[in-house]
Amino acid sequence: SLLRYIQTINWSGYQGRLAYAVAGPVAVALATGLAFLVQQTTRRRLSQLVLWAPPIFLLVLATVSVLVVLPAAYPQPGVYQPPGLSPTCARFDKGLLLDGFSTADRVSPGEILQIEMTGYGLQDQPGSAVLTTELRGDGGELWGTEETAVFWQSGETTHISLQILVNEGATPGRATLFAGLRDDGGDWQAATSASGRELTMPLALQTIKIPQEQEAARKPPTSVTADLGGQLRLLGYDLQGGGETVTATLYWAALEPMDEDLTTFVHLLDAQGNLLSQADGQPQDGRYPTAIWDVGEVVRDAKALTIPTGSGAGPLQLVAGAYRLPSGERLALDSGANAIPLATFETIADLRMGGSRP
Repeated sequence: SLLRYIQTINWSGYQGRLAYAVAGPVAVALATGLAFLVQQTTRRRLSQLVLWAPPIFLLVLATVSVLVVLPAAYPQPGVYQPPGLSPTCARFDKGLLLDGFSTADRVSPGEILQIEMTGYGLQDQPGSAVLTTELRGDGGELWGTEETAVFWQSGETTHISLQILVNEGATPGRATLFAGLRDDGGDWQAATSASGRELTMPLALQTIKIPQEQEAARKPPTSVTADLGGQLRLLGYDLQGGGETVTATLYWAALEPMDEDLTTFVHLLDAQGNLLSQADGQPQDGRYPTAIWDVGEVVRDAKALTIPTGSGAGPLQLVAGAYRLPSGERLALDSGANAIPLATFETIADLRMGGSRP
């Protein structure tokens, strides 16, 4: 039974440790069987051979197992990751494993984004490739790139440092850091995850915030203090325009860190509360979502409303607020209301001319 178990065990025998408990009784059984064979042997020389041959064989087998079998089955970790590295586990066809990286979570236009990466050689022979990193905006805009030649040896780690100079014209908002290996033709090389799943190239490593200049968020002309759900505070607004559209610029501040992208809105309601016009969307047309706001950071959020035709009677009310997608659940005020009153207009003509009562 023991020999049959040794012959058939394979990668599925991960419960082999359960055999440790019976190793002692099995050894006693083997010794008893050998002793019986010795007793049944009539010639002394043969009995000595039978007595010593199995222990010598088992000793050789144990020694070979320690020196050959166990090291191959339990290799040392391929890559040492110092604390602070984020895992990537991208295995490239050329024989390089990009195992981890570290970088800052924000960078301003004109600054340098420092990137540290670790790799591990998987192939038998030495290899080399060009590692390319890119910083792109949410719309795919290229805000900076850097590449370097990477060399590796089989079974050895390699450390890679890159510096991306961020474009002076980079738009504040959320950007993504990408990385990958390029072939001789400049195309991205294929890579798989540790489980064998094909990865999308280039590999998206981390979201990077490009912060806005706080000078850009000046004091609003019309002050309003209203808190929504303990997360957002409306500090005020500004109304500009006329004719066919009017732009309501909201001044928001984050009260706590947020992990979701909220949708903000400005609605125009008639006297019965019916919706006449609306402007809904993530702040700054999605370029500066709430998930990247810092606590206390003031963000300007311009909403362009189409003015209804005619000069209908009012009063008309302009309200603002925020909600979650896809549920549409609105963040509520302390009073329980789900919208912040901004201004009232007697007629649509007053709205066109900018005449309002806060």
